[in-house]
Amino acid sequence: VYGFASVVLGGDGTRPLVVSDITSSTINGIDYGLGGYLDIGLFDTMGDLLVNFIGAIVFSIFGYQYLKHQGKNSLASSLIPRLREIAREERGEKR
Repeated sequence: VYGFASVVLGGDGTRPLVVSDITSSTINGIDYGLGGYLDIGLFDTMGDLLVNFIGAIVFSIFGYQYLKHQGKNSLASSLIPRLREIAREERGEKR
């Protein structure tokens, strides 16, 4: 990446600040000689990974509870779509 524009850095929140002619990447005082900017998506990616991790934990908890109770009386069972005829039969209803 040799340049970017950011409304956040623009100051007034309406016009973007344009940064161009990026020629090197310096990390912790060491010039990597890449000829541009390297870690533009690092923070965004780490945030995405954290959100995915939390979602996986929640999904695992719901799945465990669903399996533990064999699908009866669990929040997960009410969120899983089923065919209407099967649902009626389970409740003992007639057509």
